[in-house]
Amino acid sequence: MGIFRVHPLRGLRAWLFVLMGAFAMPLLGVAADWCQLESARMHPLTSEEQAAGWTALFQGGDVRAWRGFHTDMFPTEGWRVEHGTLWHREGDGRGGRDGGDLVSRERYSNFELAADWCLQPGGNSGVKYLVVEAHTPMLAKGAFGLEYQLIDDLTHSDAKQDNRKTAGVYDVAAVGPKVLRPAGQWNHLRLIVQQGTVEHWLNGERVLSFALDSDQFRAWVAGSKYKDDKRFGASREGHIVLQEHGTGVAFRNIKVRRLP
Repeated sequence: MGIFRVHPLRGLRAWLFVLMGAFAMPLLGVAADWCQLESARMHPLTSEEQAAGWTALFQGGDVRAWRGFHTDMFPTEGWRVEHGTLWHREGDGRGGRDGGDLVSRERYSNFELAADWCLQPGGNSGVKYLVVEAHTPMLAKGAFGLEYQLIDDLTHSDAKQDNRKTAGVYDVAAVGPKVLRPAGQWNHLRLIVQQGTVEHWLNGERVLSFALDSDQFRAWVAGSKYKDDKRFGASREGHIVLQEHGTGVAFRNIKVRRLP
C-alpha cells in the first residue's frame, strides 16, 4: 500500500475518508479477480425462450425475484450485484453469518432451472430446491433441503467425500464422470424436477438422475447425515435457494420455467 499524503488542514475527517477508500478498493475488486466479472456475458431471454415458458430470476440487475431466508427483504450484507453478476463475497468459510441464503420468492414443484455459476478457489456453495422454509428454525440463515452441490472439487476438504463433490446431491448422491471447469472459471448448471424425478446437469451433460420415491434414493439418504430426518426429500413443492456458505460464489443468467 502506498503512502497517502493529505493536507493538514483537512484534518481527521479527510484521513478517515482516505483510509476507508483504501480498504474498500480491494474488497470491491475481489470477485472480479476470481471470476472475471468485467467480462460477464449476459444472455437475455429470447422470444423463443419466453414462448417456451422461461422467466428470468436474474439477468444482470433486478433482484426482485429473491429475498433473504426467513425475511421478506433482500440481504443488506454479503450479497451484491456487480458487472451484471449476483455474487457473495468471500468470508470465513462458515455459512449463515453474512447475509444468509437467498430464497426465491415463488415456490416451484415441476420446473427446470438453468444458471451460470463460478466459485472462488477453495469455495463452497450450492443450489437447494423444493425447500420448505418452515423446516428450518426462524433464527437460522441457512435452508434445509436437497442441494445441488457447488464446491472446489480439487482443494476443499469436504470434496474428499464423493457425495459432497460438485453436481451431486450434497452428502447423499455422488456423480460419475463429468466435465467441470476449475474454481475461478464459469460453469453451467441445469436442474430438472418433474413428477418426483430429478436430473442434475453440468455443462451440457446429465450427470445424475433419480426418483425421490425410489429405493435407490432412500438407500442414499439412509447412508447420509439426513438418515433420521423424515422431512428430507419428502416435499414436492418449495423454494429455490442460493446458498451462502461463507465463501465467494457468483451467479448470472438465472432462469426457470414451470413444467407440467
